[in-house]
Formats: sequence, C-alpha cells, structure tokens
Amino acid sequence: MITMREPKEKHSYILRVSGKDGISKNGFKYPELGFVECPDWKPEPTCGHGLHGWLWGVGDYSVSDHKTLWQVIEVADSDIVNLGNKVKFPKGEVLYSGSLGGAYAWMKYAPHWEKAESSATGDYGHASATGDYGHASATGYSGHASATGYSGHASATGDYGHASATGKYGHASATGDYGIGAAIGFNGTASAAESGAIVLTFGERINGEFALVHIFASKVGENGIEAGKTYTLNAEGKPVEVQQ
Repeated sequence: MITMREPKEKHSYILRVSGKDGISKNGFKYPELGFVECPDWKPEPTCGHGLHGWLWGVGDYSVSDHKTLWQVIEVADSDIVNLGNKVKFPKGEVLYSGSLGGAYAWMKYAPHWEKAESSATGDYGHASATGDYGHASATGYSGHASATGYSGHASATGDYGHASATGKYGHASATGDYGIGAAIGFNGTASAAESGAIVLTFGERINGEFALVHIFASKVGENGIEAGKTYTLNAEGKPVEVQQ
C-alpha cells in the first residue's frame, strides 16, 4: 500500500519511464527512491544535459516505447525547463517507482482549475480538463487526454493515444489502436480498444490521506478484459464490468 501526498509548495510531479533497471537510453541510472541529480546539467531548452520526463504526466508518450519502470519525481518549479512534449530538470526526489497505474495515481494532485472543456485534434496533441465535470478529448495520433476534476471524462481516439481520469467518478476511454485508458480516482472507470490496455486503482482515505490499496493493469484480451467494455475496480482489487 502506497501513501501519497501533495507536492511541496512550488514543486510539481514529473512522470518518467525507463527499463526495469531504471537506466535511461543514455545510460544514466535513476534510483528507485530518493534524491537524483544530473551530472552534466545545462539549462538550455534543448534535449540532453538534464533529467527528462512529462510534467504532471502530460506530453508525447510515443517516445517511451512503453517500457517497464514508471517513476514519479518531485521537482522544484523553478528548475523545470519546458521542451514542448516533455520537460527537463537538474535534480529532484524520486517518490515512486513501479507500474504505470501506480504512477498515474500521483497525477491526481495536478492543479485543479475551473470547470473546463478541452480538445486537441492534431497528432501528438494534448487536451487537459482540470475542473469538475470537465471533458478532455484528443483525437490525433499519439494524443493524450487528461481529466483531473470530479466526474471528469477523458477520451483519446487516435492510435497510441492515452486517456487518464484522476478525479472521483472519472472515466477514461481510449478507442484507438494501442491506446491506454487509465482511471485513477475513487470509483473511476476505464475502457480501451482491442489492441489497447486499461489501468484501474482502488483507494481508501486513511487518517485524511489517500492510500492506494489495489492497482490493476491489463491488456485487452487478457484477465477477462474485453474491447469496448467499461470496467471499475472493486474493494478486492478485481475488475468489474460497468453497464453503461
């Protein structure tokens, strides 16, 4: 069971992925937990000479090759350099290492704004709706849709798209080929196409803090998960079909 917390003041969470050993494609090894620092940091807004990831999980996931170790790193806002579809930073603290579902659960602390609707129709586009009842839709190739508010809906219809819903009663739908639908908040639901996958979590509040109790991740066609059907996770950590 993982106990999560909000980031420290003027800090944000950055999502990244690597091989199971924590080694990046350039040979740098990230620790499983704790402080991490780039040995050759340069603040120029170009790739390289820094640690890299997606600020609040937002960016182009196609470069990841869906590797096995997902990490959440807490980074000072003043250290973050925006590179467009990703960011880089000199140092931070690794708070989580594990599955995509577990890492997405930390994204529930993304800043919440007023009710919003957002859409991105171009390739590699990102749509984010952070308010209650918001809707985010990404229709292009490798698009990412994120809905973080209460009862938000995220939809990614392009191939290799990712949809994440982190708020309570949120729904994530990824209908394109190889898409991932991830629902992280309480009572969230997720669905995906035949070649896709879903991620679900079940959590409880313990002493006022959100505690992650169960994580479930599966490709469609495995573990009883069927294409186009919507699932939630029960208290036993089992996926249950939701009738729409």
